[in-house]
Amino acid sequence: ARAGRSAAANAKYPQRHPHRPVSSSGSKFVSRRLPYYYTGSLNAVRSIIAGPEGWRGLYAGLLPSLIGSSVSWGLYFFIYNNAKSRWRQQLGAEYEAGGLSSWHHLVSAAEAGVL
Repeated sequence: ARAGRSAAANAKYPQRHPHRPVSSSGSKFVSRRLPYYYTGSLNAVRSIIAGPEGWRGLYAGLLPSLIGSSVSWGLYFFIYNNAKSRWRQQLGAEYEAGGLSSWHHLVSAAEAGVL
């Protein structure tokens, strides 16, 4: 299931990619001066494919994006699991009887999200 989600996210990467320069360039007045002003998604895809990189241009930045996401999610789950371990140690016998409650999972996730 995880491999399928990764493949789907990578296949959809070109759909999100053309919007980044437009959304980060500010107002329309400013962005019209920039070389990557697009009038829509189809125009963006055509412009990128017609550019010097061709079809590869649609996936420009994919590797740094994947590395950043992997590191970010890896740290998140590392902190989340450590927080749950602390709860298990604090609860002791209570944990053995019923496991962690939804509240404990919520607080652990919030801790991981903040850090």
